[in-house]
This record gives sequence, C-alpha cells and structure tokens, in this order.
Amino acid sequence: MTFPLEISGYSQGLYSSWYWLKNAKILLDCGDGCAAKLGPSCGAIKAILLSHGHIDHISGLPAILWARNAAMGPNQKTLPIYFPTGDPYVAKMRAFLEDVGGEKFKVSWREIAPGEVFSVGSRDFETFPTQHTESHATVGYKMIEWKRVLKPQFADLEREKIIEHRMNGTWEEISEKVGECVAAFCGDSVPVEAKYLRDAQIVFHEATALSDKDLGEKNHSTLAQALEVAREANPQHLVLTHYSSRYGRTQFAEAARDAAREMNLDFRVWCFLKDDLRLVF
Repeated sequence: MTFPLEISGYSQGLYSSWYWLKNAKILLDCGDGCAAKLGPSCGAIKAILLSHGHIDHISGLPAILWARNAAMGPNQKTLPIYFPTGDPYVAKMRAFLEDVGGEKFKVSWREIAPGEVFSVGSRDFETFPTQHTESHATVGYKMIEWKRVLKPQFADLEREKIIEHRMNGTWEEISEKVGECVAAFCGDSVPVEAKYLRDAQIVFHEATALSDKDLGEKNHSTLAQALEVAREANPQHLVLTHYSSRYGRTQFAEAARDAAREMNLDFRVWCFLKDDLRLVF
C-alpha cells in the first residue's frame, strides 16, 4: 500500500527528527542530516515548522540555510521559520545563525502559540498544544488543504452544466471552498488530547518507548498511549514516530503490529523507522 502523502524524512529518538512534505514543500522539524538528504530541494522549501527547540529537532538548520545561500545567494527567497513562543533553544540557535550568517541567511523568524492559524502557499496550518517541556510551550501542526465543491443546492447538477459554468467563469457562483485536515503532526509529547486530532486523515504521534518502564522521563509517550490516542481520534492512518534507539527497527515494528492487532484497530498503522516509513498494520 502506498502512503497517501509524498513524504520523506528521518525519525529516531535522541538522534534526529524531520519530515519533508514534497508537494507542499514544507519541512516539519529540522534535525541532523536533512540538508544532505534533501540536496537541491533545500532551495524549494517554502517554510520550516518547528515543534520545539531540542537539538535533535533543529540541528539541521545551519546546513539548510548554508545550502540555500550557497546555491542562490542574493536571489534566495526569505524562508519563514515558525517556532513555539518563548522557546529558549530556538532563541539560541537564532542568535548563532544571525552571528555566522548575518544578512546572507534570509530568514523570517515567526513565533507561534497554540490555536493560531497561518498560511503557506495554498495550505493553512493550525497549531495545537502538545506537552514536552515544563518551561515553555511546544506545539503540533495541522495541515489543511482547500478545494472547491458544489454548493448543496447544486449537488445534482449535470456534468455538462458544471463544465459550462467552468468555461463561462461562473464556477465560483455554484461552488464553495471546503477545508480538509490532511494531517496532524504532534512532535515530541506526552499523549496529545484526541480532540485536537479527530478531523485529521493522518495522525503523526510519537511512541518513544514500548513500556512505562522504558519511558523514563514522563515527557514522551509509549506505544500503547499513542495507539490509544489514535483509537479515540480515529484517523485513516497513524504514523508512529520517535522510537527509542534502544530498540531495533524490526523489534519496534513487530511490537507495533502486535499491539495494533490486539486492539483490533480499524485504521492503518505505519512506523517511521529512521528513514524507512513502513506499513505494519
């Protein structure tokens, strides 16, 4: 089965997390190695959306900005970087980049709080609260795509008439814009409240540990917790991310498959295992 989004990336707890949405040209988080993997696509990035400022989620920023400047110089477009309000680690990274890059790095730093909506190209993004640190906010992002559909009173309109309206430039008179939440990206977090995810077709939720014992600090989620959140949210697809480096890829994938079977889930379950997005259930 093919995953419904054209996406690449890397996800493993401790080391690096980033996800490249090729069609939207959006980079979600910016961990180590993303510039080398993206190559010339670094210049195509429309925006970077950071869930929080821990180093395994932002350490790729210098290489991304360096590559864009080297390839395009003064012709590069300003790159918006969205980040949670008051994040001290992003503030330090920003100061470093401004020191070493100066005006060569064309960046617009944009603080964002839970509950805000902004647009990148034709898509909207809505932030929702996650919980990973006690000192400052962390956020998740919902990606909303818009399309035009017939207004209810024109639902039975014949195809020939619809084509006629399109040709005559009156399509907007009989149609309306409808937004669909294609995906929700949770970043690192304790279990996210399902109410923020219920309208998402695809949910990305971390599952750092296979057990409470392995979890250690209570600022991440277990596999069981992630599956339970998804069962309540009921997406079409769940993507498990940020698995701990203490597990092998096959070990984690099999554990996710077995747990999903036991819960008799009615949606697909995928695992981001380093750079391998694998369907397990």
